[in-house]
Amino acid sequence: MAGVAMSAMVLAGGLWGAGVAAADESTADTAADTAAAGGTGSAGGAAEEDPDYPSANTVTAGDIKITRSVVGSDAIKAGEEVTFRTQIRTTGEPATVLQITEMFPEGFQYVDGTARVRSAPLEGGSQEWDDDIMPFTDADANALEVPTDGWPLTSNGEGVTYEATYLVPDDASGGDLFESKATVTLDIDPDEENVDEVNETVSGVWVEVGRRSAADVMQTGSATLGFDGDTGSVVLDDPAEFVSEVVVKIIDSQS
Repeated sequence: MAGVAMSAMVLAGGLWGAGVAAADESTADTAADTAAAGGTGSAGGAAEEDPDYPSANTVTAGDIKITRSVVGSDAIKAGEEVTFRTQIRTTGEPATVLQITEMFPEGFQYVDGTARVRSAPLEGGSQEWDDDIMPFTDADANALEVPTDGWPLTSNGEGVTYEATYLVPDDASGGDLFESKATVTLDIDPDEENVDEVNETVSGVWVEVGRRSAADVMQTGSATLGFDGDTGSVVLDDPAEFVSEVVVKIIDSQS
């Protein structure tokens, strides 16, 4: 916390300098340099992945293997996007994916148009991404349902890969952990007329909200700290009070 406070003070000094510069254009360049230097401080980043909260997990049911993971880093930031990937494979008999139901964390919002599936066509051929996916969102259940006419799984290694992107809530705090899950509905005997339907769920896939550094706050602007459009006049009228408020708000954003 001492490091956070120090970074907050450095940031506040930069903002104060920027505010004073607004009153005197001749010092604008100097103030900008000071702010840039102050913005290099860090209030801490994401720690190494906790084995109790992995960013990827796999379940195996017979010949079916389902892996769910976070695309890229599992260290996310409030207000930014995160993409989850679900991969389905079979090492034995063919099967067909009938539906994928993604359970996203509470407060997250699906980014329209980001759902896509990579699979082999039913009539055979090479795999390719299908971006024309129209999922159904059940906001009350925090679920995204992706029905299909059938995506084939074959033992030659071809499978199904599904991805979707979500917006992290703006009010997420540093250190918050969010779990995501996916349930895959399969026909494990597609050669038969009757559908032999099973549901397999992979859970325990986590993302952690990283703690914002002073540099992050400067880049995103004072609005992320709760200041309104009158901030400039506050800096000029009472810079000491403004600096104090900046320090308090940055420390609060880390708790």
